[in-house]
Amino acid sequence: MSIRLAVILVVSAVIICGATAARAASKNLVPDPGFQKADFAPLVDKTTWRWHPIAAPSEAALDKAKKEVKLTGGKTFLHSPVFDVTPGHAYEIKVKAEGAGKVSIQCLWWTVYKGDDIGMASPHCTMPQNPVALDNEAKTFDVLDGAPKDATRAYIRVIVEEGAVTISEPSVTPSAEKVEPKVIPKPEEEK
Repeated sequence: MSIRLAVILVVSAVIICGATAARAASKNLVPDPGFQKADFAPLVDKTTWRWHPIAAPSEAALDKAKKEVKLTGGKTFLHSPVFDVTPGHAYEIKVKAEGAGKVSIQCLWWTVYKGDDIGMASPHCTMPQNPVALDNEAKTFDVLDGAPKDATRAYIRVIVEEGAVTISEPSVTPSAEKVEPKVIPKPEEEK
């Protein structure tokens, strides 16, 4: 093997390993991805995971030992704690879901979100994952969404409808992709 070919192979290996390590080292922006500080009592602090029953009957069962939340019922929201984002940047969102029911993911974007000082970005709510029906199976959702140009904070909302689905391993990491916000179509635009 020539020295030149050996150098090319070594440099290529270093570049590939470096790129892989950089992706693996991406910081999860979601605070408390293991649900250890979650509290589903009424009027909880907005810096923790929050459960919202939308269509009764609904319930949320937190298993801190397994680092998961089981959402059951007609329609249930699970909101992450708020985290910082960079305006106009793209983010990779991952959530593991297992069970039977429909699962979707939304992002809620804010210009400011600190105490009582709250301002909505435009668009405020995006849907990087439309509803997907699970039939007693496990699926890891891995989607991209773009932050609005005025967003500085965000949280993810996992929605479970018509079933019982266990949610775990939520993460949001910066992406180098160029992605526009996935705006939710208005009913008249869905035709």
